[in-house]
Amino acid sequence: MISQFFLILITFLFSTKTFASVSASRQADESFFQARMRNSVQSTSQLYLQGSSAWGMAQSFEKLDFSQVADVGSLEKLNHLFIYIRDSKFISKLPLPLTERRLSWLFPDDGCYIRAEMVSLFTKQQNLPETYKFFGFGDLAVKSANHPDGVVRWWYHVVPIYRVGNQPYVIDPSIDPKAPMTAEAWKAAMEVERPAEKFSICQPRTVGPEESCTHSRGQSYEHTIRTQINFLDYEWLRLQNLGRNPQVELGDNPPWLH
Repeated sequence: MISQFFLILITFLFSTKTFASVSASRQADESFFQARMRNSVQSTSQLYLQGSSAWGMAQSFEKLDFSQVADVGSLEKLNHLFIYIRDSKFISKLPLPLTERRLSWLFPDDGCYIRAEMVSLFTKQQNLPETYKFFGFGDLAVKSANHPDGVVRWWYHVVPIYRVGNQPYVIDPSIDPKAPMTAEAWKAAMEVERPAEKFSICQPRTVGPEESCTHSRGQSYEHTIRTQINFLDYEWLRLQNLGRNPQVELGDNPPWLH
């Protein structure tokens, strides 16, 4: 009884604490397991949360229950929400040449967790339908024109998720900047090399795979903005390295308009 009470207490204390986010990046010669071990922060507090974390609660795609996900009512409303999330310049007061920026959709290598958290924060601010977080795990790989190799690899990937009726959709312009993707199409897009292993649906403020899937408070607004700004720098450099014009593509002429 005492040990059970201790476990509940520890879970409560640390599920309300902000944890360091975990990189989603996986190297070409790494397996899912190797990338997870390399990127894991695994503090003592998180060891208590493994069973209730996004990773700990992951299961096969076929066993997922999407009923907890917000139903936006129609594809038209979902598309409006998608455009708002994709195109809004949530980051402002930046140095020239661009003082306002969208989320880092054109740097797919990493930062999915902070993009999803930004969406969670700003949709709540605007009284829009609340987004749950959809995590995928495995030797994930997706084709991308925004990477020098043409392929981006992750050991996990997380995105905002909604429903229209019984059909779940994700918002992930890092993979498809044109429209929302069905959960099934999103899964298939990440299986360029191997099948995805497991998935979990977590409450809106779960940021990383080692945080509580049900009780996390997420990150502070200031920390979230600061982390996203770091990825904006990587995004700018990536476009330069690809021989593209970041001022144009990150300004008012993004590639999805063509």
